[in-house]
Amino acid sequence: MVMLFYYSNVLDYLLKNKEVYTFRKNKHKEGYDWITNKRNGNKIANVEIKLELEPKFPLELLPYVTKSGFVNLFTWLQAIYKLTNKKCSLDLDCDDCVYGGYLYHVKLC
Repeated sequence: MVMLFYYSNVLDYLLKNKEVYTFRKNKHKEGYDWITNKRNGNKIANVEIKLELEPKFPLELLPYVTKSGFVNLFTWLQAIYKLTNKKCSLDLDCDDCVYGGYLYHVKLC
């Protein structure tokens, strides 16, 4: 199943650095696959996908920010909350900011 990258900053980071950490709302198969930037889009590259973490709180993502394609945790969380349709504050210590999702390490092949 192809992995879509809608955020150009994340895709650009992957293509430039050959790896990226990406948050997904739904579980994705691990192993070898390919990526695109839109539905029914052309293949951009082959990748290897590994599940890294099933984060429950915002601060769990902090160690991965530098390889996420986002400038800081705040902007990454904004994108995640938009993806997951959460109406949560961006308070990093917020106990109500529990969200379901999956953090994947994606590497170019």
